Amino acid sequence: MALNLVPQSNQTLAVTQPLILANFTTIDSVFAVDHATFNTTNAGYHNKVTLINQSSAPAGVANANILYSFINPVTSVNDIYLNQNNDTPVPITASNYAQPGYAYLPSGIILQWGYFNSASSSNVTVTFPIAFPNAILSVTAGSTQIQQYVCSTNLTLTNFLARGSVTGSVFGTYIAIGY
Repeated sequence: MALNLVPQSNQTLAVTQPLILANFTTIDSVFAVDHATFNTTNAGYHNKVTLINQSSAPAGVANANILYSFINPVTSVNDIYLNQNNDTPVPITASNYAQPGYAYLPSGIILQWGYFNSASSSNVTVTFPIAFPNAILSVTAGSTQIQQYVCSTNLTLTNFLARGSVTGSVFGTYIAIGY
């Protein structure tokens, strides 16, 4: 919404008056977005902030935090991303509540969960829904059946090994925490 450049030196009041009124209407409609009503005690205050959807990650600035909105290509959901100091952007609200699934917390922590089937006393490789970017803090596996799972120390950012301790085919679940 461009504003009219008025008054010009060759314009009369009769010519500029409708253009000036149009400018005030434009300013009022733009100001109303995400702000308290103009003629109230809280005039000028934000009542929310709407982020513009980016077509790609904006370029970062050294020693700056950039918060922006971006359509997650995996889930097609509008997520909020944080880019700190020109690092890899972190989707601080991304999630997939499927089975298996994951959720990003605003602190940067990622929770992942899922299930797996394995034969007794044999290792099964369990792949996370998304790779952890930096580190895994904890992986816990269990079952609805009375049994025990051993998560090996063979953890990678994309998977882990689990081993059941009872005979027969078993169904297990896991939760992993990392960042």
